[in-house]
Amino acid sequence: MKKGFTLLEISIVILIFSLIMVALASIYTSLMRALIIADHLQASLENVRYASEKIFRIVKYGWDFSINSPNSISFYDRSCDSIFEIKFQNENLILEKKDPNSGNVLESGELFDPSLVRLKRFEIIRDLPNTNETFFYFQYAPKIIVFFYDFELITKAGTSSLAFEQAIAPLNSVMNISLCQR
Repeated sequence: MKKGFTLLEISIVILIFSLIMVALASIYTSLMRALIIADHLQASLENVRYASEKIFRIVKYGWDFSINSPNSISFYDRSCDSIFEIKFQNENLILEKKDPNSGNVLESGELFDPSLVRLKRFEIIRDLPNTNETFFYFQYAPKIIVFFYDFELITKAGTSSLAFEQAIAPLNSVMNISLCQR
């Protein structure tokens, strides 16, 4: 007599194998979904980092800062050839490069990718020098403090909030002079 497996035994093995495959497929799809969400969140954070570094570089080498409103700042570049303006508009920051003579906009663009980041509130505060201070630096060192409030990072799983502030002391902040005459 030949030994073999019965139909019931083969059916049970196929059922157990199918359940294991369904569980593994479910785990795999959950991991892939989590990786996609994490990747999208990482892209949003990288966009915020890129834009804040760009603001830092531009403001660090600027001259003659003028806060037009709590949501807008303008200043000259290092060579006084262009005026830059950073302003809050349509849930994003707009960076404009203008001709200092005519005031015409030479370049304009959004700093944050609107598909990744939505800026809910933006405010600029500039501290004034304290001329009564004994240390030279504090007498003539205005700093530009840029506050970002209520960022919404847009991800595949929805939105998440991010709030931070960025303080920038321009390189010329120890000088009480104006290189670019307005």
